Amino acid sequence: MTKSSEWTLGRPRLATWLPLLAVLTTLTCKSPQRTTPTATIATADERTTEGSDAAVVVADPAWLTTKTPLDPKIRRGVLPNGLTYYLVQNPKPAKRASLWLAINAGSVLEDDDQRGLAHFVEHMAFNGTANFPKHKIIETIEQFGMKFGADLNAYTSFDQTVYQLKVPTDDAAHVGKALDILRDWAGGIAFDAKEIEAERGVVLEEWRLSQGAQMRLAEKQLPLLLRGSKFAERLPIGLPDTIKTAPREAFLRFYKDWYRPDLMAVIVVGDLDLDKAEAEIKARFASLAGPTKSRPRPLERVPLDHATLVSRLSDKEMPMSMISVSDKTPAPGEETVGDYRDYVIDALATMIISERFTELAKAADSPFLMPPAIGTNEIVRDATSTTRMAVVKNGRTLDGLKILMTENARVAQHGFLATELARAKKEFLSTYVQMTKETDSRDSADVAAELTRNYFEGEQMPGRAAELALVEALLPTIGLTDLNQRARQLAVARGRIISIVTPKEGDLPPEAEIVKTVAAAEQSVEKREEVAITGKILETPPTPGTIIAERVDEALGITEWKLSNGATVVLRPTDFDADTILLSGFAKGGYSLASDATYWSAQASAAMVNVSGVGTLSKADLDKLSAGRRAVAITEMDEFSQRVFGNASVADFELMLQILHAKIAAPRRDPVAIATWQQMQIGLAKENNASPEQKFEDQVREAHYGNNLRKRDAEPADLEAISIDDAFAFYRERFADLSDFTFVLTGKLDLPTTRLLVMKYLASLPGSATSPRVGTWKDPNLPRRPGKHSKTVHAGSEPKSQVVLSTWLPATWTLATATDAKILRMALGMRLIDVLREEMSGVYGARANVTLSRIPRQELRLDINFGCAPENVAALQKAARAELAAIAKNGVEPAYLERIVAQLRREREENLSVNRWWLSSIAQAYEYGDALPALLDIEATVARVTNGNIKAMAKRLVASKNQFTGVLMPAK
Repeated sequence: MTKSSEWTLGRPRLATWLPLLAVLTTLTCKSPQRTTPTATIATADERTTEGSDAAVVVADPAWLTTKTPLDPKIRRGVLPNGLTYYLVQNPKPAKRASLWLAINAGSVLEDDDQRGLAHFVEHMAFNGTANFPKHKIIETIEQFGMKFGADLNAYTSFDQTVYQLKVPTDDAAHVGKALDILRDWAGGIAFDAKEIEAERGVVLEEWRLSQGAQMRLAEKQLPLLLRGSKFAERLPIGLPDTIKTAPREAFLRFYKDWYRPDLMAVIVVGDLDLDKAEAEIKARFASLAGPTKSRPRPLERVPLDHATLVSRLSDKEMPMSMISVSDKTPAPGEETVGDYRDYVIDALATMIISERFTELAKAADSPFLMPPAIGTNEIVRDATSTTRMAVVKNGRTLDGLKILMTENARVAQHGFLATELARAKKEFLSTYVQMTKETDSRDSADVAAELTRNYFEGEQMPGRAAELALVEALLPTIGLTDLNQRARQLAVARGRIISIVTPKEGDLPPEAEIVKTVAAAEQSVEKREEVAITGKILETPPTPGTIIAERVDEALGITEWKLSNGATVVLRPTDFDADTILLSGFAKGGYSLASDATYWSAQASAAMVNVSGVGTLSKADLDKLSAGRRAVAITEMDEFSQRVFGNASVADFELMLQILHAKIAAPRRDPVAIATWQQMQIGLAKENNASPEQKFEDQVREAHYGNNLRKRDAEPADLEAISIDDAFAFYRERFADLSDFTFVLTGKLDLPTTRLLVMKYLASLPGSATSPRVGTWKDPNLPRRPGKHSKTVHAGSEPKSQVVLSTWLPATWTLATATDAKILRMALGMRLIDVLREEMSGVYGARANVTLSRIPRQELRLDINFGCAPENVAALQKAARAELAAIAKNGVEPAYLERIVAQLRREREENLSVNRWWLSSIAQAYEYGDALPALLDIEATVARVTNGNIKAMAKRLVASKNQFTGVLMPAK
């Protein structure tokens, strides 16, 4: 099941907003479950469009207790030794398969002397096994053309450990080798003593990266969220002392106790022969034996019932104030149609509350710096948490808390509106319709992830078509009574934790005031009302323009139209996704053309238009009218261009173009929405430099460019001085003439239909083919400070450092030079991991980026970035620069060249069936006047993978007189 982030709050957002949950590495959402129902469904005339209870179908109780079957496309089996396996044929990506090993064991099973070893064992799986000594696994996968990190990875959480592989399937030997790796992970990790010692430093560096304000706060909040359970003492990253000193015996004990076949699942999903894969799984894993006497696998639980707890914390390195209110609940059922119906009700309620929160954030004098959010998320397997959270302006935590809890009381006392439920149902159903249409476009890794949840938690997987049928049958059975009952449940405090975090201790309200605010907010509140929406996107339909010229490139599958207004439209129809159309448009200019006096207004101009809605519709009204439809169109302004982006379903393609036309031809100006947005930006800017990393970034940028307004972030005074008049004047001027614009469209395009829509909504925009505007941008003439220089910034209380090594020089852009830069990036990246991580054990990761810029000046640049212990900065910095010098002198070993060639080929194989890749490739060709066939020529690319080219590129960088060293050190 795949739960959409449109209606629930997933891990990335929680991790950003709630310090506690940022460190709980597997707080991922459950996905929806679907089955083919047998209930009676109301006919169209029996239903109402209001979502009330008037025509709600009564669900058959027997149906609701029916267990959902497993998707017949899933082949599931259990070997005599207890190992479970799953096999699924999946076409996307073509000629690829995801092979995962799921271990039902994580950090909560560690003994007191093993804290951190569940995760450390995962590391050791990549450092030598019975058939793959030392780092042979990584080398093998990279020889297949896949990448360490992207295609070869693993994670450890409280309850589980999962190993992930993606391999090509055009050679059966690759799949066999991948299964050999899984088999060695399951029962053949070597735990070589020397490798353990070498890996201690790498794991410590991963621990070091996690340190900071969020971790400090989490360590104080964890005992509240996980109160009364072992989880509170078993963060997967573990304890530094254990990581440094744990004996080999402790590793082996964890491995032998918990890596056993009855706690394992082998998952294979992809474009491959399932019969052969099943036979190979049986041949390899049937002999896997567990311990003679198995240790019981306990199910640790989190107590759910306790009095409300208040957490008041401050940390000067937190960038802003945050509030959250969490209520614990048991994990939902995962078996029956009724369980799924409960999920749908919960999702609909959450969607409506989230919509209300978004509107509240737009109110005048709002205390919020971004819209509040609500989500029900898994804490651990047997417990979930419904959390309302918000980022607020410093000093206004009680105001924000009052609004959250008032809305909590409002839904409890008055429930929801029929119009709200109707919109939520449309959105919910639309998401499932789209997912079903895109079933064959679903990535194999997504299916594998869902299968792991089926294995660990019994998550239902009847298949997307069956899920859609279930949703279509269940929605008519859900009325306001169901939603309002759920709203009352959500409002009840159970295991409640109220958390307030501020950068300044003086901004923390007393606990008594927090309790008083919550109590006051839960008194009688008014019922919500909605006003009917009568506005339009376009007051009058535009007068269509024409297509005055057409060019077709059959080899590339591209059609180019020249419009009567001078604009160019480039189309690349594909069937990669069954229900997606993408749009990208661009023209030269951007806020490089703004004066210093109007610079910040120009930079904000597109954002102001996008928050204002379109036509006579506010942004909120547009969202409501578009409920259940997928049509996104935004305009953007960057330094050297003005741009547009769009994403739509096939059915909503016209709606997307209508919105885009309105934003370009008649941008709406909503003073209230703009003022709210402006105040949010000012509030964010005031707290932007609290973290050590942000201070480092700011001072490094200043070391390069000084404090020029065109090279720094906006300060509160800059944002306060923004003029709406200047912003809209600049925006209108930039979009007043579209004759220099190029629009690129990819996806499920029907050319006859697209032709009519393009003439109506794009060719009708202002511009002239006979007297086109010549697009241009202005060079601000702000080169980096030349020569060799450095900057050391002391900030932060944790014992960690960050290093940036930069080198640059003028260079003429050619496709060959740009290709060589990419190849050097790949080679240097591999070598830095081998040297800084594997040989020196000094970093968790290191990144090398070699780029060849084109505007405002052509320049070759290298940036090397890594984090490390402060005492290791000098040695690692020296080693990184020495590695570049060594490549310049000697190149790299042939094995690296072979892996680079393989990766380039495999990367291109996958990209050729990705709409966004075609969109960006075509856009690059037209924006810079490049020859698209040359950009796509993979043979020309791999032909440049030679030591001669790599050395030549590295020599240019080594010889450059422009070098910068930036170092972040802890505060003195």
